[in-house]
Amino acid sequence: SLTSITIPSSVTSIGREAFYGCTSLTNVYYNGTIENWCNIVFVSYASNPKGYASNFYILNENGSIEYNDNKYVSLFEVVIPNSVTSIGDYTFYNCTSLTSITIPTSITSIGSGSFEGCTSLETIFIPNSVTRIGQSAFIGCTSLTSVTIPNSVTSIGGWAFGNCENLKKITFDGSISEWDAITKSDSWAANLLNAKVICTDGEINL
Repeated sequence: SLTSITIPSSVTSIGREAFYGCTSLTNVYYNGTIENWCNIVFVSYASNPKGYASNFYILNENGSIEYNDNKYVSLFEVVIPNSVTSIGDYTFYNCTSLTSITIPTSITSIGSGSFEGCTSLETIFIPNSVTRIGQSAFIGCTSLTSVTIPNSVTSIGGWAFGNCENLKKITFDGSISEWDAITKSDSWAANLLNAKVICTDGEINL
């Protein structure tokens, strides 16, 4: 019957299946910054209350949403600060309101399930600092239409872009030979239809 939860900025990790089965959870209020949120260790997908909650609010003194004497803003657009070096597992899991994300060049890895189920996310530009895209990182991002992947990436995990049914164009900032050299799971692009990888010297049909 839990419908809302407020998480303080002091939280640094949330254990396995902490919110498993909280099917009535609707609102998550976070009393910290995006930097703080990105530094939380989510042990499993059910560690993140966003697995059920459709509304995610970040503390903001200029916000228009008031709750428990605090002001919040709804999370639609995220700019990750340069102080963050990696996007951990399940960080933005099922954040259905998220429409855009800006990833800085300080980021070196994108964790497993980090953007899984972000159904409103339309485009993603991965900077030339990221070396790893984890398993299921963008699975189920059904509004995703284009992705830019740099030649710094050395591995792409299983189902990383699985079930991204509207993703037709993947731009790779490197050659076909560099693309082929990336360690990729056989299922990294599972269920992509009519998608192409556009390299600097040609195209690859998936």
